[in-house]
Amino acid sequence: MINIFYAVFLILSIQDSPTTNQVDENVNGKWKIVQDKSSFEFKISAMWLFPVTGVFSGVNGTIEISKDLYKVKVDLTIDPSTIDTGNKKRDDHLRSEDFFDVDTYSLISFTAARITAQATDRQYLVEGQLTIKDVTKSIQVPITLEGFNDQGEIIFIGSKNINRREFNIDYSGRGVADVAELDFSIVATRFAGK
Repeated sequence: MINIFYAVFLILSIQDSPTTNQVDENVNGKWKIVQDKSSFEFKISAMWLFPVTGVFSGVNGTIEISKDLYKVKVDLTIDPSTIDTGNKKRDDHLRSEDFFDVDTYSLISFTAARITAQATDRQYLVEGQLTIKDVTKSIQVPITLEGFNDQGEIIFIGSKNINRREFNIDYSGRGVADVAELDFSIVATRFAGK
């Protein structure tokens, strides 16, 4: 009987223990996003029939990570004029006032100061502010730390669904879906001396 109570006590103790929110010291420091290796790919249904896929390649910014993940700073921007769906006419339309209006709004931005570790190893949840056009909203983005490449650059990947109408991208022609699926890969290099 004593052994049973002891086992139950151990189980409850483990469940009540706070999860650690630490990262490997190799991840600590300040990182600069490598533009030509980072991208945001999207997919959205059009004309009720087929998905349109494309990529934003103009990704810039910095990521600062301390050993305590609660002390994190993310400043990321995307140049919407770099959108590429493989069709120039469509890309020009996406750059127009119907969609991203790149002449007025030259950057999409995401800033965050909070990242929490998830139950699965190397997975995190980033909480921050996404600004598209003249709208800023709080969002949560799940990311995975893929590791490091041969150049010692850090790699993060993730995905997020974005409702375009929430950011005043209200074009309603040709059955364009409201929600776009966004997949991203971010490669960053450590700042010198960090």
